Amino acid sequence: MAHRWYVVRSHAQAEVRAAGHLTRQGFAVWLPLQCRRIRHARRAVAALRPLFPGYLFVRLDLAGEPWRSVLSTVGVAAVIGAEGRPAPVPESVFAELRARADATGVVDLGPAHPLRRGDRVRFASGALKDVEAILDAATDADRVAVLLRLLGREVRLTVRAADLEPA
Repeated sequence: MAHRWYVVRSHAQAEVRAAGHLTRQGFAVWLPLQCRRIRHARRAVAALRPLFPGYLFVRLDLAGEPWRSVLSTVGVAAVIGAEGRPAPVPESVFAELRARADATGVVDLGPAHPLRRGDRVRFASGALKDVEAILDAATDADRVAVLLRLLGREVRLTVRAADLEPA
């Protein structure tokens, strides 16, 4: 059997620790990261965080390696699988993720929303469902500001980009 990539679940906030211990044991490990803007002390700073919090990838040959040692590695909670056997990640999925990563492992998923300033949008859910607005600006990776016409004037609201759809 050939080497394949598998998903390992780590203990809470132990992805880096698990990756380090697995690497020292000789396993090929990939912990995809993303650059996220986080707020700290009233400032927004860029920080590298795991793309999939609590998960990382490890390359294994189930027939030719003692892969069960992964389970007793510090920081590792489980190997994702079924019926007591790890389930491989489809090569196409893994290749797509790796293609979007730079040399340091930071994955660029592109903008969180495909909308641009000035686009007409519609609320897809919530109290404002089906109400139209105009996209004003992206405030961060997950939120946008929209201009909503209420009572004869435009009101600026900051909402989750996921709650909007093109009008």
